[in-house]
Amino acid sequence: MGSMAAVASCAKDEPNDAVPDEVEVLAAELEAAATRKTALDGAAQRLRKGLSPDKVLLATFLAGVRTLRPEPLGQSYHAVLWIESLRATAAKLEGDDPAIVSLVAVAYFKEVQAAETEPG
Repeated sequence: MGSMAAVASCAKDEPNDAVPDEVEVLAAELEAAATRKTALDGAAQRLRKGLSPDKVLLATFLAGVRTLRPEPLGQSYHAVLWIESLRATAAKLEGDDPAIVSLVAVAYFKEVQAAETEPG
């Protein structure tokens, strides 16, 4: 998949043929994970089993589009928008660096998601 636009176009609650199954499954796991640690552990395990960092970023993007409120502009809005920049950066890196970038995205998504659910 060449662009996040394909994922954004199908960011609905029902599965879509444009999104690979493993991305759908990971996105749902990221959305449902109770803690940032749980989400990071799950994403890291998928990376160790061979899921590409790009697919982890796609899953994080999809989870963000589905669950984060884009208004008011701020943390939630940026948690989704910066994923494309992270993806472009990761594509230029070597070794484990792309995986680290994808895990940073997962951590920030969960941080923002938790902040949205805090009372007050």
